[in-house]
Amino acid sequence: MQLPQPGQTGDFATPLLEAFLQLEAKHGRDTAVKEANLLLTSLLLRFDLKPTAAKNYSNAIAKSRSPELNLRMLAAQAVEEPIREPIKIPGEKELGKSLCIFYGSYTKTCETLAKRLKAEAESHNLNVVECGTLDDLVDRIPQELPVIIITSTIHGGPPPNGKSFDKHLKELKPESLKGVNFTVFGSGFGKRERYQKNARYIVSRMKELGAIPIIPPGEGNADGSTRRDFALWKKDHFWGHWGINPPPYSTSVKLTVEDPKIDPDFAYDLKTGQVLNNVVLTKFDTTDTKSAVKRHITIKLPVGMKYTTGDYLSVKPVNPKESVKRAMEMFKLDFNKVLRIRDGGLVLPVGKNISPWRVFSQYVELGRLALDDDIQILARFAKSQETKDALARYLDKENGSYEKEIFDNHVSPLDILEKYPDIEVDLCTFLSILPPLECRRYSISSSPLGNPGECTLTYGVITAKAKVDLREDLVYHGVASTFLSRMENEFTFDVGVSVSEGFRLPGEADREKTPIIMICSGTGLAPFRGFVQERAWLKEHKNAELADALLFIGCQDSVKDRLHADELDKWQSDGLVKLRYAFSRETRKSEGCKYVQDRLAHDKKEVQTFLENEAMIYICGSGKVGTACKDVLRAIMENEMKYPQHKIEEVIETKLHEDVFD
Repeated sequence: MQLPQPGQTGDFATPLLEAFLQLEAKHGRDTAVKEANLLLTSLLLRFDLKPTAAKNYSNAIAKSRSPELNLRMLAAQAVEEPIREPIKIPGEKELGKSLCIFYGSYTKTCETLAKRLKAEAESHNLNVVECGTLDDLVDRIPQELPVIIITSTIHGGPPPNGKSFDKHLKELKPESLKGVNFTVFGSGFGKRERYQKNARYIVSRMKELGAIPIIPPGEGNADGSTRRDFALWKKDHFWGHWGINPPPYSTSVKLTVEDPKIDPDFAYDLKTGQVLNNVVLTKFDTTDTKSAVKRHITIKLPVGMKYTTGDYLSVKPVNPKESVKRAMEMFKLDFNKVLRIRDGGLVLPVGKNISPWRVFSQYVELGRLALDDDIQILARFAKSQETKDALARYLDKENGSYEKEIFDNHVSPLDILEKYPDIEVDLCTFLSILPPLECRRYSISSSPLGNPGECTLTYGVITAKAKVDLREDLVYHGVASTFLSRMENEFTFDVGVSVSEGFRLPGEADREKTPIIMICSGTGLAPFRGFVQERAWLKEHKNAELADALLFIGCQDSVKDRLHADELDKWQSDGLVKLRYAFSRETRKSEGCKYVQDRLAHDKKEVQTFLENEAMIYICGSGKVGTACKDVLRAIMENEMKYPQHKIEEVIETKLHEDVFD
């Protein structure tokens, strides 16, 4: 939009609204409001705007998809964007040991890695001048300090707190980063077209602008273990650059711990929610150990907490009591004793008495994968040569023992201590190698339109016999799913909403003309229950015209785990969705199709019709399901629709939205 000339009159509200709606559709409401504030601030500072076309202004507001938006209110709230000071460059004595760390994070994984690196670096006398988001780096990239970037890739682009930095990089002129030293560690899911796309773009673009990578870039694969990949990258490249040979655990815990609140560096924006209902959805026999129990929990949200259909709910769990009891027994800790933390490292609060049960329950990841460095530490405390040799075998990269025996079986440090009882590690060291207990995210399985004060989660409870050769009765319990499954009515726990980037139904202007294809397996149905529930509400309360919706669902049995069956059947009879099932144990009831990708291929003509009508496509499920379904979609476009390869990739890039997990 062009700024008006002094003395010019006209309708400026309508183009402002149009610009706002375009920004909202592309980048979300928060970004749109921020940009509108900046523009309005500029206008109000430079011009005396008067409402000379009130009628047109009112009409423009009435046509808005967001009728509650009031430009006058925005103008009143508009504030100037704070001017960021340049990064402070330390004096000559400290300069050689100084650096800055910036992260782009969506699920807080990269934020946690960045803040952990900061704490580790400072514990080895490095000077971390600043640690912030990538957007904090806009117009502030220093030449004097190494810049360490840790970032994820979201739908092939930057995460929300890295979008301004991405735009900034694109706008910089050649040679503008000449003399800048940097490195990048990227986090992403492997075997996908857009894997590490954002991190790799930052590397190539900064090099193109003259910056020099002083440490080889690293990549963490969330299909495996980002934490392990990050630890290996630090060990192989980062510490060596600074001439540091740190112990495998770079922060320490010194015991002698306060109100149960995570260190602010790892805090989430959480508030207290309350359980209203928590029911079992599946009907498997208790002897069926191969089928996960699926549950549905209804939560009363804290006052003021809002969400949009397709968002996530972050849950702060506690470790299963079975795991906590194992840890208590391992270190021979009495339930009546307390610990006092003198140095909590990155995990524990400092200063007050706290029970060991609480430490193991609420602060550390007892079940997380044992990393190479963890095994190296534990080997130092082994008394017998036999145990030292066994642990050394895991660390031998030539024989692949770590991958086969530790990684594939998800063996934890606690598992190793139980398997090798002559490892006499002290409690402080054990706590030092454990990461802080993190929030888990679940796709919300409801729409806020009917009841904005509540949300629901549809989740599977993970329990399985441990694969480690330890003891017969050892069972692996998923941390968050077990925690949720044991929540009874009126119980409370900490929750927070995480915005979903791009996983949204077509907006008001498009929902009549844009059909949707939804593909899922198991509890991947969760966000699509919310989608169809929202369509039902819009039809009933707004008499909305809706384009067709096609939902492919993979499950095991037509009765025992057909989740939300009654609701979905009613919505189908009401014309809100077309259901297409694949029953892996009853293929005769699903057109001979075993898996959801098989059903997608079976109904290729129907899928083709949707694609020809510019359908939006959504996939929710495991990474394997996502890959298999995309292969089928590509085959339909190539063989049935005769699309050239560039057209296929354009559809995948612009029409497909994924919410995949492993």
